[in-house]
Amino acid sequence: MALEGIEKVFESLPEAIPLFEQAYTQQPNLAAATRAIVHELMGQYGLLVLDADDAVLKKALVPVVKNDVLTHKANALVEAANSQLEALGYKTQVFPRHINFFYIEQSIRARIVKQDDGTYKALNTELAWTEAQLLALIEQRPECFSPNVILRPLYQELILPNIAYIGGPAEVAYWMQLKPVFDHFEVPFPVVMPRNFATVMNKGTARKYYKTDVSVPELFLDTHTLVQQYVQRHTEQEIDLGPEQEVLAKLFDSIGHKAAVVDKSLTGFVGAEHAKVEKMLSGITKRLKKAEEKKHETAINQLEKIKEKLFPGGGLQERKENVLNYSLNNPNFIPYLLENLDPFDFCMNVVIEDE
Repeated sequence: MALEGIEKVFESLPEAIPLFEQAYTQQPNLAAATRAIVHELMGQYGLLVLDADDAVLKKALVPVVKNDVLTHKANALVEAANSQLEALGYKTQVFPRHINFFYIEQSIRARIVKQDDGTYKALNTELAWTEAQLLALIEQRPECFSPNVILRPLYQELILPNIAYIGGPAEVAYWMQLKPVFDHFEVPFPVVMPRNFATVMNKGTARKYYKTDVSVPELFLDTHTLVQQYVQRHTEQEIDLGPEQEVLAKLFDSIGHKAAVVDKSLTGFVGAEHAKVEKMLSGITKRLKKAEEKKHETAINQLEKIKEKLFPGGGLQERKENVLNYSLNNPNFIPYLLENLDPFDFCMNVVIEDE
């Protein structure tokens, strides 16, 4: 993808980001700009980036492309794996097609489909081939064939084998859908591991947090539960009317027995009156809790602000925030993470930035 007009994007940003500006203005296309950015961020740690569309690399994929367009084996294998994983409670992440390749050339990236007459076509283009023509093209110009989400991991492991593949929760499930495909093509399947997870508490949020007596694990509670626990811990007066409700339950139970002896039809009336009193006590409890929360309004507001910073929109930071939000203000942010995160620790890490 070309980068013409990218300057307008930089003009709309609230602040200058030299890393992006240099990459996007000095590189010829989006792919090259992305490589420049990740190399600048991670190159010193031995990061290797390959252009997988290189003709020499694509030669390794030729037998896979031919097999896929002729036999559709990957489609059948993934569908079977999907059924097994769904039975185990996993949600299907990706869905296979009969042909899992695109045809790419200049500005064209079109899905390859087999037509009813046995010929093959690049969808939404005028390009079409007989079976013999397509097989010859695969052999002569393998760089024109790009795998979709089903066969991209297989290609990745063909040209750059890994001992382990590290991914997010959805990616782990997605790779497990592909295990039979690797077996079929006799490509070693890597160990699939969940990646590290981290929630970052910046200096400003840390200052607010240290004024509370809330533990880090408690911050992962939903906001309502966190506030309720905080209020209960700091209230000077007991606001739980549970004991009173138990006394009333016993009292109405006794009244109900007496009423039944006099007239069994009165049992329903006594039960209804009990329900009215229960509802009244519930209302009183809510009023007491609100009054107590009012006393701690400042602290509760702080907790809610902390929660919004750590879980923006109620979700994880990684779904909303960009690493540049932290690394631009702290050049040592990425080195710190690399030094302190353990790839074999599958817990959520909380990074607290102190003064």
